[in-house]
Amino acid sequence: MIKPLSLGLIAFLLFINLRTNAQQTVVHTFEITEISYGIYTSKTVAKEPMAGSPTGYHNVADTSVLVKKTQRIPAKLGIQFGAEYKVAADGNSTVPVEVEWILPAVYDPAKGTTNTSLKYPLAIPANMVNNSSYTLEKKSELLKGNWVLNIYHDSKIVYSKKFVLY
Repeated sequence: MIKPLSLGLIAFLLFINLRTNAQQTVVHTFEITEISYGIYTSKTVAKEPMAGSPTGYHNVADTSVLVKKTQRIPAKLGIQFGAEYKVAADGNSTVPVEVEWILPAVYDPAKGTTNTSLKYPLAIPANMVNNSSYTLEKKSELLKGNWVLNIYHDSKIVYSKKFVLY
């Protein structure tokens, strides 16, 4: 006859074994693949407030269309540039990333501030094509030089693309 204490011990050991095996079979994948980069057009479907942005908001765009694959971008109002990429991850959920644009110093005369970087969190759909782009909307943003798009996952840069505005 098995004593109640022994049954409890057996159940506990079985639980630990099952939990350990379950943890070992969970696979967490994350891989980012560049689809394209360059100059894009898209339709803005929403504008979300974004503190620290040179414009004060973040554009949410409909499907983006690649106009020209290039890293050389003309510094003109209305130009949209960036990259399309796909994140391969477990399931069909969203993946938390941070998008960062490193840019020449952009002075905002209305606020009296200068920005050299813009970084914001984003939940992107896994296993779908995504686009991160920047649209030159103000004269103060027409700065020639190096602009860099960085995408972070778990505080590590997983994608980087340099653009040169001329």
